[in-house]
Amino acid sequence: MRLTRTSLLGIGTLLLGLSSSALAATHTVRLDGTGDFIAIQPAIDACAPGDTVLVGPGTYTGQANRDLDFRGIDLVLISESGLSQTVIDCQHAGRGIYLHSGESLNALVAGFTVRNADVEANGGGLLCRNSSCTLQTMRFEHCYSDHGGGGSVAYGSAHLVDCVFIDNHGLGTAGGLSIVYAIVALDNVLFDSNSAGSGGALRVAFSEITVSGCTFDSNLDADDGGAIALELSSQGIVSGCSFTGNQGSDGGAIALEQTPDVEIRDCVFEGNVGTRYGGAIWYESNSIAGRSEPLIEDCLFVGNTAHGGGAIGLWLNASPRITRCTLVGNGHTGWGGGGISCINASHPVIEQVLLVGNPGGGIYTWEASQPVLTCCDVWNNPGGNFTGNMVDPTGTNGNISLDPMLCSVLNPADPYTLQPASPCAPAGNECGLQIGARGVGCEVVASESRSWGEVKSLY
Repeated sequence: MRLTRTSLLGIGTLLLGLSSSALAATHTVRLDGTGDFIAIQPAIDACAPGDTVLVGPGTYTGQANRDLDFRGIDLVLISESGLSQTVIDCQHAGRGIYLHSGESLNALVAGFTVRNADVEANGGGLLCRNSSCTLQTMRFEHCYSDHGGGGSVAYGSAHLVDCVFIDNHGLGTAGGLSIVYAIVALDNVLFDSNSAGSGGALRVAFSEITVSGCTFDSNLDADDGGAIALELSSQGIVSGCSFTGNQGSDGGAIALEQTPDVEIRDCVFEGNVGTRYGGAIWYESNSIAGRSEPLIEDCLFVGNTAHGGGAIGLWLNASPRITRCTLVGNGHTGWGGGGISCINASHPVIEQVLLVGNPGGGIYTWEASQPVLTCCDVWNNPGGNFTGNMVDPTGTNGNISLDPMLCSVLNPADPYTLQPASPCAPAGNECGLQIGARGVGCEVVASESRSWGEVKSLY
């Protein structure tokens, strides 16, 4: 996570710009009594629109330093020394920040750690309801609530940049952040070791989200979506993110339920676990007429496991478009499909996808499911490249079953790139297209094929 230097410089620039306004005032808070106030809420209460509350270093406790309420005023609440030195400790006696009176995205909170918030209902560290807010360089840790241990955004909008949610817990949903009937953008946000009944890190319902450059690590969910549960007609774009070591029932990393308007692009899924279906991604559709289907594009799936669908599990008319992805070393423990499992009339469109070395088989189908494959390479998957009722499409529509010639030893930094002579490189196949998530990435061409043991050693 790139939090400290760049982000603090940005905050400093923002603060200088705000303080230069002739109309805005800056109210200082110092624990030692050298500022205008010794507690945060009284300083907020003194603000007019556009004012700034500048908070000195220290740990702020007590009633005047929790449940911080902007009271409908767009102001800036910012720390002087950054989140590592400025802590709002709720001492399990209330919420951190409470915006509920129509504030806009111009309401900014930046540079604090909020810890030990504890409330029933929604939003432990933060509740932004019927309002909007911007959070920059914030850390929420050890916070609890029924829904959204770290925070909750409902009936409004929010933009979070360079934030951290770590070890927060939602009794019902969303250990990290709950989003309901809201529009939210997340940029470079870390979710680490959060847990909940549904949506270990992030639960989204009836909302629109953009998730860019975020990290989801070791989040836990008792039901759907170890990292993200995206549900109930929500729309979203998840791009440039990494998902590592998350665990859920359906969808070790991401669970999609009745969410056809979702794009997952350029993400890495490694070592996630689904105790039922979908070690990395689980998608259940209800086939809403006239709606688009999810897009999974340019993603890498390595070493994910589930009872069915080690990397991707599809259920109930789930027919996403899966394009230019690489699936290596994903496995199932009982219900088929080390790579992809398609059940109950699921018909995904799979294009330019590489499936290699997935224990338990490459693609498994059952109950009238039949994927449509074009320009794919499905090779050397222990247990069979195609299992269940799947019809082997090799030799049709540009589909091949050949050693992809991964760079492996030749490019340890990105072993899933291709050697120049690879049949998955554009020049190596009749489609003239790249197969898999990675292009050519090493100069030396290995003359011999690798064994399954060598492929397995990559993850």
